Amino acid sequence: VFSLVVGLGLTAATGVASGCLALGWTRFRGMPLTEVAFAEHLQHAEERFDLRSQELCSKQVDAAVDGVRGYQDSLGRLSQQQHQQNRQQLELMNSLREHQELVAARHREQQLLSCGMA
Repeated sequence: VFSLVVGLGLTAATGVASGCLALGWTRFRGMPLTEVAFAEHLQHAEERFDLRSQELCSKQVDAAVDGVRGYQDSLGRLSQQQHQQNRQQLELMNSLREHQELVAARHREQQLLSCGMA
């Protein structure tokens, strides 16, 4: 009977000691000890995940908006350059037309002078 009591007592003591060691090790590692603490730990982890996800989405949206604005700015600059080139080309065409008209007028003048002299 004595050995039975001692054996069961030592078994219980071993169980309590191993439980205390397990709880201490869990606490040392920063893990939750109870279901309530585990639920809180899980909720905090989800909140951190949501916050990180929102930050990442916000950064991606900001980058996309910046990209669109950069694209629009580039298009605006290209449009202005194209407008300037079109204006220069129109000015050159007008200048060429005026020069052609001047040459034609001089040619007619030369023809009149040559007809009058003959």
